[in-house]
Amino acid sequence: MKKVRIISLGGGVQSCALVYMATMGLIEADEAVFCDTITEHPETYQYLHEVLIPHAESHDFPVTILSPKNPNHHEYYTDSKKGKGLYEYYWDTKAIPFRATRSCTHNWKITPFYRYLEKKHPQGGIVYLGFSTDEITRMRDSYHEKFELQYPLIDMNVSRRDLINHWYPNVFKKPVPPKSSCYVCPFMHPRRWIELKRTHPELLEKAAQLEERSIQHRKKATYIHQDGVPLRSLLVTSSVALFFTMKEEKEEGAPCGSACFT
Repeated sequence: MKKVRIISLGGGVQSCALVYMATMGLIEADEAVFCDTITEHPETYQYLHEVLIPHAESHDFPVTILSPKNPNHHEYYTDSKKGKGLYEYYWDTKAIPFRATRSCTHNWKITPFYRYLEKKHPQGGIVYLGFSTDEITRMRDSYHEKFELQYPLIDMNVSRRDLINHWYPNVFKKPVPPKSSCYVCPFMHPRRWIELKRTHPELLEKAAQLEERSIQHRKKATYIHQDGVPLRSLLVTSSVALFFTMKEEKEEGAPCGSACFT
């Protein structure tokens, strides 16, 4: 029996590339699944709904969006997460996402993704992850014994830079997707916090309020920013000053915003 092939769609450069490749017949896939946290960057939602999904629909390629707000999807989430987006849940519990535990990844990405696959494809199959050659160290074993992980971009020797410089403009002929993540992601690159302040200061304000609520409740200073910088300080400091004082200067291709993989 032919194995079903599912693209784990995160909304960023690499996973969107897999959808385009599937619609062009460059890889064989049956469906793409996006697990919505209700806390993604607005640009991710815009790209999905205005660019990627219309393209997929025009090629009769199914893209499924799982949402904790959709009553039909509640069975894919643990009891305390049903009906709640990531931000809403952490606000109610007076907590923040932690890099060490990665509970946000498991609760809003991995768990609903595999519960959905278990119900729809109980026989198992293959899950495509959009890791490129610059992320080869992130390759791992599957979370589910019935679903094998495969990495088409690595098999094709394609890097993220290759996708941006060649595949999107010359092959897909589509705009490059924005970097994907939640706006309270503890893996988010320092430059992206600066960008969030510039483009969506209201979301940075929400993230700062979440962090302050957690600190007040727990009586302990724990921060979302990977450098231990209070998010409130980003709101009161100029973006130019922040850019030149941030100690974190690692390559943008590092697994920050794309850390929530399934």
